[in-house]
Amino acid sequence: MLFRSMQAARKEIENLGNVPRWQMEAAGNAAIKPIIVEFEHAQLCAKLATTLPAGLTQAEQVEARERIAEALLRFPVGASAHRLEQARDGELLPFHQLLQKREHARICENVLLYASYKLPYSLSSSASKSALDEMRAAVTKLPIGTPQREMEAARDRVADRIKKEHEQERRIEALVDGGLRETQPYVQRLVDSDRVELERGETVYSVAESFREAVRRGLREDLDGTESAEDVKLLVQGIVRQELDM
Repeated sequence: MLFRSMQAARKEIENLGNVPRWQMEAAGNAAIKPIIVEFEHAQLCAKLATTLPAGLTQAEQVEARERIAEALLRFPVGASAHRLEQARDGELLPFHQLLQKREHARICENVLLYASYKLPYSLSSSASKSALDEMRAAVTKLPIGTPQREMEAARDRVADRIKKEHEQERRIEALVDGGLRETQPYVQRLVDSDRVELERGETVYSVAESFREAVRRGLREDLDGTESAEDVKLLVQGIVRQELDM
């Protein structure tokens, strides 16, 4: 560039002939100015094409540079730095979006990495898998750019609900088991009080066992886990009486 500038200045000065020094200097500066502008334009374009966001792969960097260079070629020499930067930023927009998506996916995986520890240990394998799938869906459906704390909150809402449901299910199971244990003693009391007469070959145990599934089904339909043991006994007794057509 220096050689070209000197040549351009010398040529302009030679063309002037015998003129004052100040006129020679003005002609030389005028000849050099377009070359300097062209050089600065090229330097700025080169800098803009190599200023890329961190995190791109090598192939993505090559593509980004090519797209920026192609976009900047459409501008004339002397275009303002602001216009050139706007063009560069427009070409980089999809790459920024790609990086945001990649970072979002990374944070999602971090949030879900130890999600299984949020679940009850007594949860079955299939139930645990379903719960983890639900937590993953709750986190990954959040829009790109969602803060990590909000992802964690979405994960924990699912985990908390599942824990409550599991605890309720365990309470109901315990109440059902207790109710089933009440079936035979209640049948025994009915027989002892002559309110029920056993058929030939029947025993208190066999009669109670014949009601077992009806009692289990009835309790499962009616219980919500908040009942007392006495409430369950009354429910069992009602189911047994119904089965006996009493």
